[in-house]
Amino acid sequence: MTVDELVDIVCRIAGKQSRKRHDPSKPQGVRGRNSDNTRLRQVLGWEPQVPLEEGLARTYLWIEGELRRAGRLPGEQAVPAPEALPAPTLRSSPAIGP
Repeated sequence: MTVDELVDIVCRIAGKQSRKRHDPSKPQGVRGRNSDNTRLRQVLGWEPQVPLEEGLARTYLWIEGELRRAGRLPGEQAVPAPEALPAPTLRSSPAIGP
């Protein structure tokens, strides 16, 4: 997934539009990086249980709700409390030794 794709997902979740600007005169950084989660699965027996977009939506709603409850966001729109959102499925993992 590219950063542009990630921005598109977050904007869709937030109901916002963003005008992306790229500055080719700036360093581009690493052209690509992939996460290999094989060791994570082997050692911890863990795999993500929530798709990325769903996890981002849950997180966005939680942050928005916290900001609104703290009076840091304008508007009266009701936002579900975190306990109203489905909890991610967590599995226990074996202890990791040295």
